[in-house]
Amino acid sequence: MNWTHPRRPRALPVRPRPARATASLTPPAAFEAMEDRRLLSVSVDAQGWTNITPSADSRVIYVSSSEGSDSNSGLSPSSPLKTINKGRGMLRSGMPDHLLLKRGDVWNERFGFLNQSGRSAQEPILVSAYGKGDRPVLNTRNENAITTNVTKVQHVAFVGLHFNSNTNDPDSPDYINSEAGYAFYGVAPLNNILFEDNYFEHYSVNLLFQNTQGPQSNIKVRRNVIVDASGGRSQGSYVNGVDGILIEENLFDHNGWSEKVTTEKATIFNHNLYMSPKNTDVVLRGNIFANSSSHGVQARSGGVIENNLFLKNPIGLLVGNGATFKPGGVYGAVRDNVFLDSRDINGAPRGYAVEFGNTSPGAGTIMERNILAHDGQRNFPAIKLSMGDEPDNLSDAVGLNDLTVRDNIVYN
Repeated sequence: MNWTHPRRPRALPVRPRPARATASLTPPAAFEAMEDRRLLSVSVDAQGWTNITPSADSRVIYVSSSEGSDSNSGLSPSSPLKTINKGRGMLRSGMPDHLLLKRGDVWNERFGFLNQSGRSAQEPILVSAYGKGDRPVLNTRNENAITTNVTKVQHVAFVGLHFNSNTNDPDSPDYINSEAGYAFYGVAPLNNILFEDNYFEHYSVNLLFQNTQGPQSNIKVRRNVIVDASGGRSQGSYVNGVDGILIEENLFDHNGWSEKVTTEKATIFNHNLYMSPKNTDVVLRGNIFANSSSHGVQARSGGVIENNLFLKNPIGLLVGNGATFKPGGVYGAVRDNVFLDSRDINGAPRGYAVEFGNTSPGAGTIMERNILAHDGQRNFPAIKLSMGDEPDNLSDAVGLNDLTVRDNIVYN
C-alpha cells in the first residue's frame, strides 16, 4: 500500500484515488469476456476499487453546492440540485438510484436519515461523487452525518465522500468543542452496506455498527481514512452484533484522544477499532492502525487479522479478552502483521503488542509470521497470554485453549 494522509504533516499517507466518473463506468474487459457476468452493475477493477454502474432504470441525481439550485431537475450535471436533503428525497427505496455530489464542493449539511434500500446486491443505491477534484465535503457540525433508525436498510454504498464534525475539529474556524455526533449511526437492521474511499474525521464515533434494532450482516469498510475521533468514549469505529464484517485497507489514525484539547486526553476506554464479543465472521485485512488512545484493535470476538500494520499504539491488538467475554471462547488467526513502537496512555505505561485470552477449545487459534519490534516503552512483554483482566466477569470465559504461537519475529 502507498498511503498519504491529507491535511496533516504526520506520515501515514492515504493512497490517492484515480479520478473516475462513478455513474458511467464501463466494466473491465475481463468482465466483458464472461457472458454470465456481463450485466453486473457491481464489480471490482484491477486496482481493487469497487465500481458501481447505473441500471437502465436508475435515477441519477446530481447535487452541487456551488452551481446548483433546488429548482433544477437534478437529473444531469448541467442542472444540479443545491442541497443534499433535496437530492436524498429523490432516492427511491427498492431502486438502484445514484446520488452524486460534485467534487470540490462543500456543504454545511448532513446526509440525514437513511431509510432507503437498493434493489439487490448487484443494484444498490449509491451515494458518491462526480466531476474532478477533491472529495465532496459535508461539514455536519455536532450532528450525525448519516443516521439509521428502525427501518431496515440494505444494498447501499457510500463511496468517495468526506465527512467532518467541524465543530469538534480544533483546526476549524467553526470549532466550539461541542459534543460530537457520529459519522454513521448504524443501529437499524442492516445488510450489504459498503463504505469505500471516504474520509471520516472528528466525530465522537466515526463509524458505529450496532444491532440495537435488528440483525446486521455483510458490512464492508474498505479503503477509508478514519481519524481523529475524540470526546467521551470515542472510537474510530465501534462494532457490536454484526454477522459478517470486512474491514480492509483502511487508515485508522489517532482515534480516541486529542493533544489539542485538555479535556480529551488519552484513556483506556478509547480505541481505533473496538469490536465487542458479539460479532461473528470478522476479517481485518491490510489496514493501518496507528496512534490510538489505547488499543489499535480490540477484537473481543476474534477473527482473521492479517497483513495489517500496527504503529505506535499503547497496545496493538487484543484477541478474545476484555471486561466481557464471548461464551465458549473465540477463534483467531493473527498472521503476517507488523507491530512497531508503542506509547503510554496519558502517562500510564503500556507497550505490549498482542494479548490473547478466552480462546475456544478445539478451534486452533494461531499467531504466526508476525513482526513485533522496537517497543519504545520497555515496560511489558511483546506477547501477553492472559485468563482475563476482569476477574468479576469470568463466568463466560474458557481460558486459553489450543493456541499456537510460531514463526514470529520479536526484536528490540
